[in-house]
Amino acid sequence: MLLQRTWVEQSTGTIFWDNAGVTPNWAGVLWNPERKDRGTVMVGPDWLTIDPQNHAVLVRWTAPMSGTWDITACFGQGDTVPQPHGIAILRNYATDTPLLSQTISGTTPVYFDFTNFQMDAGETLEFVSYRTGAWGNLSTALSVAVTYISDDTYSAAGEAPLPANPSGTWSYHWSDSFGSPLTLLQRTWVEQSTGTIIWDNAGVTPNWAGVMWNPERKSLGTVMVSPNWLTLAPQLNPVAVRWTAPMAARWDVCGYFGQGDTSPLSHGIAILRNYNVTAPLLNQSFGGANRVYFDFASLQLEADETLEFVVYRTGDWGSLSTALSVIITSVTGDLNCDGAVNFADINPFVLFLANFSTWQATYPGCPPEHGDINGDGTYPSFGDINPFVALLSGGN
Repeated sequence: MLLQRTWVEQSTGTIFWDNAGVTPNWAGVLWNPERKDRGTVMVGPDWLTIDPQNHAVLVRWTAPMSGTWDITACFGQGDTVPQPHGIAILRNYATDTPLLSQTISGTTPVYFDFTNFQMDAGETLEFVSYRTGAWGNLSTALSVAVTYISDDTYSAAGEAPLPANPSGTWSYHWSDSFGSPLTLLQRTWVEQSTGTIIWDNAGVTPNWAGVMWNPERKSLGTVMVSPNWLTLAPQLNPVAVRWTAPMAARWDVCGYFGQGDTSPLSHGIAILRNYNVTAPLLNQSFGGANRVYFDFASLQLEADETLEFVVYRTGDWGSLSTALSVIITSVTGDLNCDGAVNFADINPFVLFLANFSTWQATYPGCPPEHGDINGDGTYPSFGDINPFVALLSGGN
């Protein structure tokens, strides 16, 4: 059943959708533009808070078109004193064949990743939280990112393993220290006991450095490998995954650094543009146990500009393996923000040029930078008409 009532709690500014029930038969979804606590319930701008009480509450996503999708995110803590309960991910609400179904303690995040996931238009995914015991303190944080994999989408894990290095837009590197010149990882081999595919520098511990991927989720000692991410293992030397822009365009760059070792140590993670360490897009310490998400929307890159995703030592050299998931999508020309650039963008583009305010109202939240087809920083502009025609005809 749909949650029919929406209202705003004035004291916190929390926005609710609920069933208008009374405790313990109330059920709702909460969101707040700021991070706050409502009693024991935690709300914020970066997640939905799902509160089932005696019922199950679900968030449903419906595929707007047939295609391939990457789905990544987590169930996390939504109550300051959480109680164990059930979480599930369903496809077309098929409870007998769940994609995920387990108990969550409430304090430790449960991450999920589905790479190159095929869905037809109108199919659904349901993200569910439900009671398994007492009905109190079951609020759960839910964060979900669903990305359409188009011809102009590039996935670090989805395109692994690389048949050569470099291959296409991706390449794997190591360096003597953070910021020193990058060197390609030259050797590739397969670890037979797990089937893990490795690109490395042929070094000997502690001077070994490598990038790993596996078609199944497994452990290589304490190192965690998976089809859903690349595992970057730096030891004394930094390891970097580089992406090179194949054309001038605006790009959405999203993903995460996550746990890649069962007993991780703190170390550094960074995202650089054109390997510029003095002006990083991201550079911080990473504990290694959870995830650091990143999302750069409508990032203008010229052809052959690069992004580097780096993991490097800041202390001891052991147990630094880190999971990296990156999805990069061209958004130039996506004027209806459906995740694809095609003939369905023609009418939105015409509206964008003819009546910008109506376009904004019709496609709320769609970045207007998507209409800057020629990348000159001016939009809306009739100067983008010919480049838009060329884009749709495959001329980029």
